[in-house]
Amino acid sequence: MSEKQYMVTYDQIASIFNKRKSISDGCEQVSFGADCYEAGMVEILSHVAKRELETEYINPKNLETTFEMVEMKYKDLTGSFSTEENLLLEEYRQLFERFSTEESIHYFVEGFISGYRFLKDMIVHTK
Repeated sequence: MSEKQYMVTYDQIASIFNKRKSISDGCEQVSFGADCYEAGMVEILSHVAKRELETEYINPKNLETTFEMVEMKYKDLTGSFSTEENLLLEEYRQLFERFSTEESIHYFVEGFISGYRFLKDMIVHTK
């Protein structure tokens, strides 16, 4: 028989537990359980959001235009720099593109989770 899969890893549970002074009374136990559920929910929704971004993201036309403008400016710069300066510029460009991609993913996931919380809150308050 396979081991039961939990929505939260043991490391996450331990981290949540270690942030508490105690979980001796019922309110603290419920709060601990809710925090564990929350951590699992955020992990699952983050995964769903990243999959959504990978499979459903459509590149709008204005991004293409902006990218073309950036590429033209980049070519202008490389034409006026020395070989060493071009290497530094290329390294900077690669790092900035990586940063920009990671930042976009982060904010997409945060927005996805916020949207879920908003919808959940609306459902709870409209019953």
